[in-house]
Amino acid sequence: MHIKEWGLPRAHIVLRLKNAAEAIDAKLAELITAYEALENKAGVHVPNHDDAAAMWVDTHISAEMPDDPRLPEFFESYAPLYEQSPKFKDDLAYFEGIRNTHAF
Repeated sequence: MHIKEWGLPRAHIVLRLKNAAEAIDAKLAELITAYEALENKAGVHVPNHDDAAAMWVDTHISAEMPDDPRLPEFFESYAPLYEQSPKFKDDLAYFEGIRNTHAF
């Protein structure tokens, strides 16, 4: 893990995932079966290995965009003058750092 110039930690993780390939292959077979069962396939994407792998990742590995602390529903989390709260400032810097440096 290393810190980029904007101050947010960044990690590059390499994993060997036991049985992931088998699970992805099974998901692909399931997607293909569902596709083949469609009566009208017009405009429907033919499932491929990337689709099955993406579904596996979405199920087993996740990341969430942090909450925008400027939204009214989060004001209670900070001091009465939320914009002066050190926690608000830290949370806003974190949110803006993620938002400004990542494609969604």
